[in-house]
Amino acid sequence: MRLRTPEPARAFVSTRSDADAGFALVIVLGLMALLAVVSAIVAGSVKAHIRAASRYAAVAHAQTLAESGIAAASADLRRNWAKFLTSTSQPSSKEPILCSFGDSGSVAVRVFDAGGRIDLNSAPAALFEALLSGLGVDAGAARDIASAIEAYRASRIEATARYRTKVEPPPLPFDTEEAIGQVSGITPRLVRAMMPYITVYSGVRGLDPVAADPRLLDLLQGGNLTDLPQALVGSSTRQTFIITAVARSAEGGIYGQEAVVRMSRDKRFPMGVEIKSWRPAVFNAAMTPPPRAGGVLCTTDGVFSPH
Repeated sequence: MRLRTPEPARAFVSTRSDADAGFALVIVLGLMALLAVVSAIVAGSVKAHIRAASRYAAVAHAQTLAESGIAAASADLRRNWAKFLTSTSQPSSKEPILCSFGDSGSVAVRVFDAGGRIDLNSAPAALFEALLSGLGVDAGAARDIASAIEAYRASRIEATARYRTKVEPPPLPFDTEEAIGQVSGITPRLVRAMMPYITVYSGVRGLDPVAADPRLLDLLQGGNLTDLPQALVGSSTRQTFIITAVARSAEGGIYGQEAVVRMSRDKRFPMGVEIKSWRPAVFNAAMTPPPRAGGVLCTTDGVFSPH
């Protein structure tokens, strides 16, 4: 008898090979899809990092410009200090002064005489009461908070009385403007509302209305100087200035810086300027330079000083 190879065996082998090939194809296609997804994620992540790095570089450039604007304003004030010490002009800008550093970007600068703000360490309670009332605090609460500010100052002075026997002067009751938040009745919202109008650097007992921000005068007495009681009027030393600079770099980055500087003849400060405070600025759209803004060079003499 003749033996034959069963046909079903060949059919079984062929079917198995086709199944293996199909399974391998599915795996390959799955891996290709997975690689495509991973590639898309990696590409998106790289693009995001590039955009973030670009934004960071633009903002870092703007920060350099803002700091340079403050340096330029400080140097300008120091060069022209003698001029406004003996004149009726005030080196306070009611509106931002726009200047540029060539093609690098533009800077909007405001210079305020610290004597035009309410000093937390020396102003009378009546001035705080008027400010609080102007900010919308009811009369009774405004009076209580103003009294609390005086009580806080007295307690801090008493607590640091031991320093009076030393060569160094005793520390001030309020060492920063934000410290007003430690007074009873002062909420965080009220701190933010008061910040543009208070200082710890003027040393003036009252308020110099010539150097004051018109918005502050509006809050106190509707902007009418004749209605400001004489007890609330002070005279600035024209020595300490609050400089706010907001810069827009050529790449579109925006950054704001604020400094409190004091003119000095002390040999410890060879540039004639003592920096009392240096921090990021809180600013609004009105202080932001427009795109492609021009303006005089920030290093031009007399840009920030009275003529």
